[in-house]
Amino acid sequence: MARLYSGPLSAIAKPGLDDDLPGLSELPAAQQVTLGLAQADKALSRLKAFLGADAQLPTTEAVRAETEKPFPDANAIRIAIFDLHVAILLQLTAADYRLGKAYGLGRVLADTCAPVQGFETGRRQALVHHLEPHRAQVIVGWLDDLKTVLPAHASEAVADSLLLWERWAGAADLPNASPAVVNSTTRALHRCGQRWRAVLSGEKAATDVLEISDYVNAARGTVAQAGAIAWSLARRLWAPLAVALALIGVGIWLIIANHSNAQVVAGLGTIAGGLGITWRSASGSLKHLSLDSLDLFKPLWGAQIDQVVAARLTPAQQLDYRPPSEQPDDPWRRAWQSLERLIPWRRPTAQPAQTPDQRQSAD
Repeated sequence: MARLYSGPLSAIAKPGLDDDLPGLSELPAAQQVTLGLAQADKALSRLKAFLGADAQLPTTEAVRAETEKPFPDANAIRIAIFDLHVAILLQLTAADYRLGKAYGLGRVLADTCAPVQGFETGRRQALVHHLEPHRAQVIVGWLDDLKTVLPAHASEAVADSLLLWERWAGAADLPNASPAVVNSTTRALHRCGQRWRAVLSGEKAATDVLEISDYVNAARGTVAQAGAIAWSLARRLWAPLAVALALIGVGIWLIIANHSNAQVVAGLGTIAGGLGITWRSASGSLKHLSLDSLDLFKPLWGAQIDQVVAARLTPAQQLDYRPPSEQPDDPWRRAWQSLERLIPWRRPTAQPAQTPDQRQSAD
């Protein structure tokens, strides 16, 4: 629908006969409108089957009537598409708010990554608008709301990738960028949007974009996070652990210093008591964290996979950008950081997506 509304509608000539057969992007506007309406009809029929026979969904008949006139009016066609879009949005939201939000998410992502037409000033203004922080936060919020019903690792990965784009755009001075930079950035964003659409729609599994080095990075991140949790648990239980270590030390000393059976039994009992204190103190926390069933490692691994998928979905220029606040002051460390980015398996992964509240507090 976004492509139909924003694309050209006036050309009616047939494609010329070239050496190669034309692709979809080379077809005249009239034929692209016909294709878009056929896709819309198919999608609406599938939605009707999903919602049930009683569901009332609009049709594309009004748009087709405008396109089939002897002298079609591009403005009248666009008005009919606009009315169809509003009707679809309202009726899907009334049927299921998740369907309405998913349709809105698809529309806003299509607008964000669409190849902008028009003059230089218009293309620049559109690019700045599509990557503004408030707009990006709205999209991230919708992705978070639909995370449960979207394919695995798709929502967080696309949200992280979009935030990387937004952070880069904030420092790229796009309002004063040259036409070449605007055009190249628009093309890169369009290609990135195609990747986002593929993983969000389930056309391609998010993990299909990963390589072996990405799984290695995810495993390192998971181990590092698990180590941080273990260290936090140890600091929390420092008093019981200290008592347990003291009892174990006394028990070992009793065994070494005396060879009688009574002293050996007493030493073993002291060691067992120390171990008992340690286990009783830690079992509650272990049970709470579900470390004994490895349930904690599943979300840790999933979060790391989200980050490496986002890194694969994001172009290198936006992925490698680091704000001045994150760059080390030491020139040697900056040089080493630049060298690490040239190594495929040491490339930085996408940062976790922040909520609007976190971003406001950071600002």
